[in-house]
Amino acid sequence: MGGDPFARLGLRRAFRIDARAVSRARIALLARLHPDRFTDELSRVQAVRDAAEVNEAATLLLDPVRRAEAILRSVDPEGKMPALGLVELAELMERREAAASLATGSPEHAEMREWIDTERARLITELAAALDASTPACELARRALARYKAVVRLEESVSALRTDGPDLRMPQVP
Repeated sequence: MGGDPFARLGLRRAFRIDARAVSRARIALLARLHPDRFTDELSRVQAVRDAAEVNEAATLLLDPVRRAEAILRSVDPEGKMPALGLVELAELMERREAAASLATGSPEHAEMREWIDTERARLITELAAALDASTPACELARRALARYKAVVRLEESVSALRTDGPDLRMPQVP
């Protein structure tokens, strides 16, 4: 999707976002864009395209990674994602290797899940603080985002061990 997803939905650009506000904006726009409201075929086709953009914008804003990336693109389009530091990389690699040998349901597995949940929550808070500041701290946000993505990859490794399917919980923004 091109353009600003916040503007597309008529929402203030912010990392801390209310999922209900995104849903309300989406529904209101989709009601106005419903193809049955238009008489000529060209307008109907455009309404379908616009509705697809609205749906894509809402999906993007509900995903914390994509939302953070959208904010960073808008405030610092030239910025680059940093690589994880050696200490962070080593820590996450050790955790990933440890996760590969964990038995589902074991105390170690539960401990790993708890660490992941805590780390994700901490990084979401760090992203919100960096991106919602009056002057966004882009470098800090990019570092937190890089670590968040790495933790999500670790979580996927740990979730693959689950016997009851993947963990589909949506991370909550404070």
